[in-house]
Amino acid sequence: MLLNYRRVLLFFMASMVLAELAIMLMMKWLGLGILGFWLVALFDATAVSLTAIILLWGLTSRAGGLSTDAQLKTGAIVFVTELLVMLMLPMADDGWLFFWLDAVLLSVVSGLLINWQVLLPLQRGKKTWSTEVTTSIFWGGLCTYLSLMTCAGIILLSVYQQQQQQRYEEVSAAEMSHLDTIRQELLANLHEAALDLTLLAGQAERLVSQTGLDFGEPQLATDYMTYLKVRRDYAMLRLIDSQGEERVRVERSRGQEAVNIPAGQRQNKWQHDYFGKAMQLAKGEIYISELELNIEHGQIEIPYNPVIRLATPFFDEAGNKRGIVIINLMAERLLQGLSRPRQPLMGQLILLHKDAGWLYGVEKARLWGSVLDERRQHRFANSHPEVWDQMQGGSEGISRAPEGLYVYQKLTARDHPVLGAMTVDESGLQPPQWWLISVVDRAVFEQDMVKIRHLLLTVSLFFAVLTAIGILLFSHTLKKRIEAERKLHHLAHFDFLTGLANRALFSCTLQRELQHSRRSGVDSALFYMDLDNFKPINDRLGHNAGDTALKEVARRLQHSVRPYDTVARMGGDEFAILMTGPIRPEDIDTLAKRILNAFDLPVEVAGQPFLLGVSIGVTLLHQSFTSHEQALAVADQAMYNAKKTGKHCFFLAPTPKMSKDTDDRS
Repeated sequence: MLLNYRRVLLFFMASMVLAELAIMLMMKWLGLGILGFWLVALFDATAVSLTAIILLWGLTSRAGGLSTDAQLKTGAIVFVTELLVMLMLPMADDGWLFFWLDAVLLSVVSGLLINWQVLLPLQRGKKTWSTEVTTSIFWGGLCTYLSLMTCAGIILLSVYQQQQQQRYEEVSAAEMSHLDTIRQELLANLHEAALDLTLLAGQAERLVSQTGLDFGEPQLATDYMTYLKVRRDYAMLRLIDSQGEERVRVERSRGQEAVNIPAGQRQNKWQHDYFGKAMQLAKGEIYISELELNIEHGQIEIPYNPVIRLATPFFDEAGNKRGIVIINLMAERLLQGLSRPRQPLMGQLILLHKDAGWLYGVEKARLWGSVLDERRQHRFANSHPEVWDQMQGGSEGISRAPEGLYVYQKLTARDHPVLGAMTVDESGLQPPQWWLISVVDRAVFEQDMVKIRHLLLTVSLFFAVLTAIGILLFSHTLKKRIEAERKLHHLAHFDFLTGLANRALFSCTLQRELQHSRRSGVDSALFYMDLDNFKPINDRLGHNAGDTALKEVARRLQHSVRPYDTVARMGGDEFAILMTGPIRPEDIDTLAKRILNAFDLPVEVAGQPFLLGVSIGVTLLHQSFTSHEQALAVADQAMYNAKKTGKHCFFLAPTPKMSKDTDDRS
């Protein structure tokens, strides 16, 4: 039955869109995304290719369905197309746009290719046996090669990803260890300052108890000057009374020696945040400020002077709080310590305020976003929101981003075993928190993975070449074997001289036609023929000339029958024709006369004309025949009756019904 192939193609493409959408929704519902891109792509491509084969086979079933060659082509085209489409489109977890683009592209591209490679050849007709075998082997080999290369690619990609993940884990562990070392160094500096602060507070308490604070100022100033000479990281030492007045102030300008500030230049710090917080502390507790810019006379000091303040209250003998002792750490020196070359560390160090303001590790135009309002938009949380959100989930961790690897730790005074106890207070004040981050650029990992990529690429190319050679050799061997089997089959079922079916094949065909005739009640006809005047050719010119004559006889018989009738050489100069039904009585007469007319012209053999005749016996394959031998015997007897009649004619064997009518008439 003829098909409307345009309609088949349009229905196929529309069905493929729906099928691909259904498959992708099913994969999403099953949660297959955790398997990774390649396994999901392979599953999707396999499912949709099988769907395409079944769908196209069903659409073409009225025309005989798809051959194995066409099925292989369909599956290979859809499989490769789906893999390419998924590689081209960006993956999305829940995006209908991605689903529709994938389905439409797959439908259009695969539909056009299938129309070119599968449907158009079906319209043009069947190919030769050799072409079909070659095409089937080619597409089968291509499908096998693509499947093997896909599996190999998935395995090599998994190996690469494992090596990459292992490298990420090694670098992450090393960077985390280095960050911990740096964090301990910073905490050790704060701890050292806290111990000095405790000693200075004790000294102030002794002076208050012995002489009163007013009489101890010169001695304290001298002692503080000595501290500044020894502690190069201290920018300022002060003693502030309970009213916020600076009673002792010794400071060091940048790069200068320590100086004692006279009483007239001292300030009142009652309104400053650090004074109020320090005055809330109990005995032995220490206040540590954020890393901030120093403020003098209500203005941020220019050039910027980053400081960390440590303060603790001191008391008289009666337990009354008399003021605070405060140390200003030169935070700039601490930050410079972060820039010291650290050979094992592979990443760039970053120090952040707890609210994501930059303190170290970025250009100056972005620093101090926590203090300066005009720089607040440059905070780390704005430029790296995904990393910052992940950092809020714990005190340390690892975050992978397109630009590289972020290894982070939260730094707080409470992380130090001694300093943590000194900064715990009953008033609810929280010690400062900072984020210490190492950013390992992606290029570092790329350099590490170059050798592995080269190795895996070499392995993949080697495997690809060996697989291609193996499939080509196997395909060549398979084709030779199929050709040899076909030759054996041809020798077993076809006459080697004329190329017609031989007795064995014709007997099988006749038996099947008998069974079909009994089931359907549709009659067919069997023609049995013997050549007249053939013996003189062999006697006068030899068997080679006789073979030439037999070939010409076979050619004339083939041109006399219909395309779906079967012609066979039964042996010697005997031939047979199976005229498949349904047939009419006049069809038998027409074919018999056409055969007889084909031999009206002489057959030229070795330059000599010979007029051959043919005697034809015909029988209908009615239900009374139980085997093909019986039908052949009846047709053979009819052929002898034709010879007795006068040769070069045909004789129709009477059916049982015809015989009964004859008896009745007699």
